[in-house]
Amino acid sequence: MKYTLCLVILLATLVILLATLVVNAQEFENDTIQLNEVRLKNYKPKIRSRSIRGFCTSYEHLQFYREIITLVDDLPEGYLHSVTFNFNNKFDNSMTYDFQDTEIELLFYTVNPDNTPGEKIIGKKLMINKEHRGKKEIDVSDLNLKTSGKLYIGVKRITVASKTIKTFEIHGICMGNKKHTAYCRKAVNEVWKKTEYASSGLKMKVKVEVQ
Repeated sequence: MKYTLCLVILLATLVILLATLVVNAQEFENDTIQLNEVRLKNYKPKIRSRSIRGFCTSYEHLQFYREIITLVDDLPEGYLHSVTFNFNNKFDNSMTYDFQDTEIELLFYTVNPDNTPGEKIIGKKLMINKEHRGKKEIDVSDLNLKTSGKLYIGVKRITVASKTIKTFEIHGICMGNKKHTAYCRKAVNEVWKKTEYASSGLKMKVKVEVQ
């Protein structure tokens, strides 16, 4: 009888201890989740920017070639946050404009030792609405693209261009500016060519999230 009573008391004690551990674990888990939420809410990334610009603007329509990429150097170490371009502006009343919804792909390429374009890293497709005018900041933080030094960044026109009407425009740098390096081509299977008869590059602002 005494042995049975002791066993019952021991089992009851174990049950109480287990229940206490479960409750404490739940409370700890709730506290941890709450702390994580506070951290995310108050976290503000540190952003540094690099601009590619020139003394004057050329207006690219990507009619005769479909891709143009520009060398962006002096990039801080971190992760690419956004790229800003200027779209759909008229500059010559003698030309016929009829801006249309245009699908493009934002391009990112590595840089070879001789500063020529290397391998394609990744791309991001998006639509430029025909109503849009001016600057557009494109969020690329979801690509988790690490930066350190330099990249080729540019645009590929996916929507087929009209040969006679200007249906799309992106700001470039006037031809002859030797400060920047840019390449273009008509198709993916073609060799990159320096933009001797096109813009000296695309105007852009690149933001990088640094530690």
